[in-house]
Amino acid sequence: MDLAKFDTEELVALAKFDLDHDKVDLALEKIKIVLISEDCPLEAKGLAARLYAQLKLFNKAKDLYTQYLEISPESTTELFQLGMVNLESGHKEEAISIWSQLLEQNATHPPSLYYSAIAQLEQDHLDEATRNLNVLLQSAPADNLYFGKAKEILDDISQGKKNNTQDKALSSLYQ
Repeated sequence: MDLAKFDTEELVALAKFDLDHDKVDLALEKIKIVLISEDCPLEAKGLAARLYAQLKLFNKAKDLYTQYLEISPESTTELFQLGMVNLESGHKEEAISIWSQLLEQNATHPPSLYYSAIAQLEQDHLDEATRNLNVLLQSAPADNLYFGKAKEILDDISQGKKNNTQDKALSSLYQ
């Protein structure tokens, strides 16, 4: 397909469509064209960052999320995702710092509470992790995605199953 016949808006829409249909390679091909265009929309940077994170190209994802947040610092989703990129690339302290920022704005943001607790558990900060998981259980509805996972981890902690807790926490990164 000759992608030159599409404008920026169409390429972004097609890239989103490809990504929604698990055609990551086709989405990346289109979004890379948009990224070098003079009229590159902010949305394209966020989409490209998400693609790179999915491909585990964390440095590229981090750069694009950072560019996105320079223009739109109030963007909760992209800031959270920047934390995820940091966690998955082994920068746990940076991830915790990012999620702490989010939690200052919204003290009950379930994904930030959960993944901050995961990172804290990996660093043996049991008190901070337990606090975040308890806040999550007190503030999120029982049908929230993170509620059940947080409850399991807290149950393991209370039963003294530290290794099992960390294994569950690590495996949950990719679920």
